[in-house]
Amino acid sequence: MAGIDIKRAADLLNSGETAAFSTDTVNGMGVLYDNEESIERIFELKKRDKGKPFSLFFYSKNQVFEFFRKSKLLERVIDSFLPGPLTIVSHPKRVLCSLLVKDNMASFRIPKNAQILNLLKRLDRPMAVTSLNVSGEKIIDSEEEAFEKIKEIFIYGSLKKGVKPSTVVRISNGRTEILREGVLSKEDFYKGINKHLK
Repeated sequence: MAGIDIKRAADLLNSGETAAFSTDTVNGMGVLYDNEESIERIFELKKRDKGKPFSLFFYSKNQVFEFFRKSKLLERVIDSFLPGPLTIVSHPKRVLCSLLVKDNMASFRIPKNAQILNLLKRLDRPMAVTSLNVSGEKIIDSEEEAFEKIKEIFIYGSLKKGVKPSTVVRISNGRTEILREGVLSKEDFYKGINKHLK
């Protein structure tokens, strides 16, 4: 199924199906965060190591803090960069599917993409999202390839080509550590949070 509308996409996700879609970084695939069976299926579809959790997608800062512990530093980073190409690893305050948690931490984003944000608002629940690819292979950027390699998905909107992944930062105990430099450079990250202090 390709090019379906937002109502149909929400219905399919609510019934446990897996969506593929474009974001402000690489193309992604996701399911509802609380459907453990669907999360398990993504690991199988991607041939992904279960020791590598993927992220929650939220539509607002308020929704983030329903799931993650609030801190001044975390709030400052969110206000500086989200919505945008930054994934944050931090401490959840809710019990999440164990496949989304590692070392008592989980990750999240607020993507800067109107289409996926509108879907998240309609669902009023976060999605568990990972990149659209088979693990170790390049990001899938066409519907034909998605149906060939992943198969058990539907396409919401359209897919796009060639964008860098998000930058990943861990926030814990009042400290930040960049785990992966992506679209957002290390320099711009630290410049942004320092600017927010002024």
